[in-house]
Amino acid sequence: MKTLLPTLALVGSLATGCHSIDASVCPPKVPAAVNPPADETIKSSYEATGNQIYVCAVSNGTWAWNLVGPQANLYDEKHKLAGTHSVGPTFQSNDGSSVTGTKTATANVDGSAIPWMLLKGSSKVEDGEYHDVTSIQRVKTTGGLPPGGCDAEHGGAIVQAPYTAQYVFYKTKSGDKVEQCKGQ
Repeated sequence: MKTLLPTLALVGSLATGCHSIDASVCPPKVPAAVNPPADETIKSSYEATGNQIYVCAVSNGTWAWNLVGPQANLYDEKHKLAGTHSVGPTFQSNDGSSVTGTKTATANVDGSAIPWMLLKGSSKVEDGEYHDVTSIQRVKTTGGLPPGGCDAEHGGAIVQAPYTAQYVFYKTKSGDKVEQCKGQ
């Protein structure tokens, strides 16, 4: 590895506890490709600020920036640190609970930013903020794309591309009302 930029440090106060949120957090015009399942409703939403980490390596016979994973802090609506987002992709709450996502769909909304995404959530904890998360939507992305210039001369180089996003967490509905960030 030739270059490693400084690691994003956790800053801010350690906020804990669950919070409910409604569809007012949703951006306009969410692509249908990243709709959550119809039986899921919004549980929580966090703003993320961090980096998408890439390594320059040969992929399918061509030099390319390959995603290693994200490294970001998650902030609640009061701009207090609520957790982190890292390789896996894994979301870790300040209460110790975590959920890992598996990509199910993406939508390119802005060519200057990483795609919006829908992840299927998998949690192995019985309580905490993320114990019942079933899906995670990544929306409102800015930045996060790798730079140009990945070739044999830069092989093994690591870069961190700054990004922001909003992550909307879903759970299976428990009543009649379903709130979603959803497109047609």
